[in-house]
Amino acid sequence: MFVCIIIEVVVFPNMFTGIPLKLYGVILTLPLIGLSLGFSLATLLKQKVQVRKTIAIECGIQNVPISLTVIAMSFSLEDQEEIVLLPWLYGFAMMTTCSIICVTFQFYKRHSISKYRKGKPQATMKDGKF
Repeated sequence: MFVCIIIEVVVFPNMFTGIPLKLYGVILTLPLIGLSLGFSLATLLKQKVQVRKTIAIECGIQNVPISLTVIAMSFSLEDQEEIVLLPWLYGFAMMTTCSIICVTFQFYKRHSISKYRKGKPQATMKDGKF
């Protein structure tokens, strides 16, 4: 995905001029809505937590490459500069949102595990447990 972002910036260097503020608002809220709906739907279907997270991410991110491919195949290069902006920004926002959530979760997991281990004595091989 990041390679695609770099290529888009090289091909369309002026794509960020004149972006309305409303578009940024939409771009920032769409990934959160997509992740929430995907996770909620997976919860309703009683999936495991790992599957819920996977479904949530896939619901949001899978449409970006499809939309970029359809735009690339359907429109001329001059028209693509205006049309490709929304899916490109959405993909970038989705990748950023997912990365932030993953990093935050990893920090939380490490902090809570180390906090749990400090309060509980460590088992040894003599006990027959790890």
